[in-house]
Amino acid sequence: MKTSPFKVELNISREEVNSCFDFAQELYALKAASTKQFGRKDIIRNKNDFIADHVIGKVVEYGFQHFLEENFNISFLVDFEIWNDPHIHDNGHDMSTIIVNKEKRTFQFKTDIKGSRSSSRWLLVEKQKITDFGTQIYVIGILKGIPEGKEFEENPFKFIDHDWKVSILGYALNRDLVDPITRRGWIEYKKGERLYNPSILKHLEGKNRSNNLTNKKYSHSEFQRELLNILKNPTRETKQYIGGTLDANINYGLPIKWLRNSQEDWYKFEKILHVYSD
Repeated sequence: MKTSPFKVELNISREEVNSCFDFAQELYALKAASTKQFGRKDIIRNKNDFIADHVIGKVVEYGFQHFLEENFNISFLVDFEIWNDPHIHDNGHDMSTIIVNKEKRTFQFKTDIKGSRSSSRWLLVEKQKITDFGTQIYVIGILKGIPEGKEFEENPFKFIDHDWKVSILGYALNRDLVDPITRRGWIEYKKGERLYNPSILKHLEGKNRSNNLTNKKYSHSEFQRELLNILKNPTRETKQYIGGTLDANINYGLPIKWLRNSQEDWYKFEKILHVYSD
């Protein structure tokens, strides 16, 4: 068992970065992925915005591949297959084939590797995607040393042909977002609502998943009562909401700080890879 801290900041080579740009440009040229803005069917993203989004996602996949290689001597195939129809895709499974002891295995747990901004404070997943895809693990990573927001979205090609860095923040299981008994989100957002400031939810952290004696897991109804109580009794020192209004009909959310990222958590992830692959 590894005793030193895991390596979570990984180098992505110039060649790997460029392959992600090639992939994104081909996706756009073939119209093989939706160009609509997240949660908004009426807004079409321009080419550079589209390229930036898909490059980030694919580069973070490389980052997680290197994370597993560095820390567990396990790898997986980064998928560059392009489907000609945007309605036909990998169904949210970015790790369908893993490599253990040089042997290719089919990994049965659907895993979605998501690239996020370093300023992001929430993992958000549309309810429809959880329902349709049945994804069981969400891995979150961010780019390091690359400008965020409009500068990157307006001209991602300024940053092509260079080495990049990715930092792996952690992962969430499906049940961290959705109560397995009621099949309802622990924290749900409707269209037009704003994100809660994660700071006001600190007393709820772990109540959606822990079942040990010091941090008893809540039922869904207990969790909702505590959440409502927090919202009804705001503190003057901390603002309740952050960011603008949300576009998707229903999102399930998890604060980034609640991701599983301890050494014990990553050893559990490794065990999942072994148990659910053949």
